[in-house]
Amino acid sequence: MQAGLQAPGAVGSASKPYMRFISNKELDEKAAAMTNQQADIEPPLTAHIRRAWEQARRAKETIQREILQDYRQRKGDYDPDVLAKIKEQGGSDIYMMLTANKCRSLEAWINDVMLPADDKAWELEATPIVDIPPPLEEKIQMQVMFEAQQAFATNQVVDREMIVARMEELREKVKERAKELADDAANKMEDQIEDDLTEGGWDDAFSQILFDFVTTKACFIHGPIMRKRVELKWQQDFTTGHWKPEMVEVIKKEYERRSPLDIYPSPGAEDIDDGFLFDHQRIQPSDLYALVGTPGFKEDKIKAVLDEHQAGGLMGWLWHDQERARIEQKDTSLFDNAERRIDTLVYNGPIPGKLLAEWGQEVEDPYQEIEVQAWLIGRHVVGLRMNNNPGSKRPYSKASLEQTPGAFWGNGLAYILRDISQMCNAAARAISNNAGISSGPQVVINDTSRIPDNEDVTNMYPWKIWQFGPDKQGGSGHRPPIEFFQPNSMTSELMAIYDKFSGMADEFVPSYFNGNQDIGGAGRTASGLSMLMSQATKTVKHAISNLDRGVVRRVVHMTYLLEMLFNPDPSIKGDLMAVPRGAVSLLAKEQQQVRRAEFLNSTANQFDMEIMGLAGRATILRESARSLDLPIDEIVPDKESMESMALQNQVQQQVQQVIETLAQALGVNPEVLLQMLGQASGPQAVQQPQQPQTLDAAGSPVAGQDMRLFN
Repeated sequence: MQAGLQAPGAVGSASKPYMRFISNKELDEKAAAMTNQQADIEPPLTAHIRRAWEQARRAKETIQREILQDYRQRKGDYDPDVLAKIKEQGGSDIYMMLTANKCRSLEAWINDVMLPADDKAWELEATPIVDIPPPLEEKIQMQVMFEAQQAFATNQVVDREMIVARMEELREKVKERAKELADDAANKMEDQIEDDLTEGGWDDAFSQILFDFVTTKACFIHGPIMRKRVELKWQQDFTTGHWKPEMVEVIKKEYERRSPLDIYPSPGAEDIDDGFLFDHQRIQPSDLYALVGTPGFKEDKIKAVLDEHQAGGLMGWLWHDQERARIEQKDTSLFDNAERRIDTLVYNGPIPGKLLAEWGQEVEDPYQEIEVQAWLIGRHVVGLRMNNNPGSKRPYSKASLEQTPGAFWGNGLAYILRDISQMCNAAARAISNNAGISSGPQVVINDTSRIPDNEDVTNMYPWKIWQFGPDKQGGSGHRPPIEFFQPNSMTSELMAIYDKFSGMADEFVPSYFNGNQDIGGAGRTASGLSMLMSQATKTVKHAISNLDRGVVRRVVHMTYLLEMLFNPDPSIKGDLMAVPRGAVSLLAKEQQQVRRAEFLNSTANQFDMEIMGLAGRATILRESARSLDLPIDEIVPDKESMESMALQNQVQQQVQQVIETLAQALGVNPEVLLQMLGQASGPQAVQQPQQPQTLDAAGSPVAGQDMRLFN
């Protein structure tokens, strides 16, 4: 609500006796008094949430104005007070889109890094296994004791050091096997989470929050949100073979962008999980009615809200709604909500158990503060749910381009470039005004009495004939009745000012990010431009690290927790942690591909092949093919095929060694000996000998793992 509303007449005049000036202070005092009065008649839970809302709303008033200022700066609009001064002076209101250009360049660059076409900006890693669980430790001890008893039975010498060494060997094997299982579970969990993110709209939500991330004080993403959706599925009738559509209810994890204008943290909060947090949402009446019957929502409260809404209430009651609608280019009004959405406050924070019990929620300890999520609409708490996250984490994630330590809000590129943008706009307005003034001559009329009555002195054109009468004052007539002079053009000096300050903006986002080829110095060569890009990468890497830690890691981790809690597949579960890779991906992929090619060439020799083997070489080829977006499975064999090939090569080498040794003993050529062996064996000769079988200490074949302890 704006202060300073006043009738055209004098305050308290007879013409408008009912209109008077109302200050902001008086409005705030009335709002506080109304809040206290409502608290006396509202239910305790509603009063508790409303008091918290008033605290959060007042604490964010300054931040709210700065966020709107950031959006106006990117959109290319002057602040209302600045525009009023420009109009008062009558000059040009040109606005240079410097901030918008820099924001678009940085946004596109981050989007390319964080949402690669053939990869993802995160991965899951199994936590290192430090200690072996007690049950497995007992099995290891029993196994060692059994092997020691067998050794004693065959009169083998066994000492303490040998037993300890065998136990350490088995422990390492257990850890290696556990790591293999954990890595396999991590890969399966990665696929599951990636599928959740894809179906839940992660890519769209992440692309949208990048606008807020580079522009204003923070970006927010809400999710994972468990929602019931009705989807179209195709089912086949096996009797007829025909396919028919069916509408099926499914529970999906969804992700959505939340505007920083809608998020209200508690005063003094430093992060999402500190204090309490409000999310101002606008809900369609149909969506609210769909919550009837949902656990945690009360039907009578929802219907009461719908009755009040149909009467024209519960919408458009925040002072910035009209300004926000104009910035977002929405054809809505503060007093005429065309969409008829219901303003809802979603409270995330602790509430005393006593208030929850009075609302109807079962609690164990009425004095314990419990983390909940509550929906407040007008006077009604229509829904309430416990926060079942194991760490009481709220389903919101936040990141800032420039994070301020100890503060909830950071800064975006609009704030960083504000002074530069204001100087560039001032220079541009001066250039426009000066260019207009100096584009033609200025006219001075010395004696207006000599101008004929029908002469229009404002109408000027080439070869115009000016008619003047005699000097009525009896002057000498040497002074012409009209004079012309040419104002000086200052555009060169003003352009130098503009270029100076616009060049300072390149220190934050270089112009070659958006394809500008007019780069001097080192940027004229490919290697020099690569060096400049590398330096800029280091500058922005910290900002992307904020996005990695604040959004990517948190969202992936919370999705992982939901899968661990509710997914029935045990093969994907394990002690895993999310590792974001956005900042690492800032290393130019072209440079990585060059380094891989150099590594492949340098290791393509017999000495390195003996060290890494075919399996190691296949791993390098597989990663190189993946970076080039090539079909890996069609180029490089899988792990099982590589192991089979390695075994065949080993057997062939053993056969070749035996033939060479035998040929040397007989004094014949190995090729001749091989032909003789082939002729003697006949057409069904075995080309490769069987692998020698391992025997235990008693001379019996060993099945499965090698159970020997001593030779």
